[in-house]
Amino acid sequence: MMALGVALAVSPFAAIGYAMLRNNHDMNEWLKTFNDMSELDGARVVSSGSRFGLQPNTNGDHCDREAWIVYRTDLEPQQVEAHFASGLDPANGELSVTADPPARTVRVHYWYRFDDPGWDIRCM
Repeated sequence: MMALGVALAVSPFAAIGYAMLRNNHDMNEWLKTFNDMSELDGARVVSSGSRFGLQPNTNGDHCDREAWIVYRTDLEPQQVEAHFASGLDPANGELSVTADPPARTVRVHYWYRFDDPGWDIRCM
């Protein structure tokens, strides 16, 4: 009986731990694909970043993956978008590219919302 009580007490922590490890692995693989595309001739990285979890002003029961990179470049935004679109599967995220011509910067934003976070507490 004691073993059953311990198993019941530990199982939620095991489920949470497994979900977090699985989601960390998936995020790292997803981010690696994006980062592998970041080398771009004629462009210098100004800033980049990523985040994982429930984004502000959204409800629970899903998670978000987000990555971005900002280049200083004279390339046209369409050229940058074509470069990333050639290596990123649209089923794995939404790609958007915006330009700030006065600053000569182009921002690449890659985002994915998924609906099976498991018991990952970062997504609740």
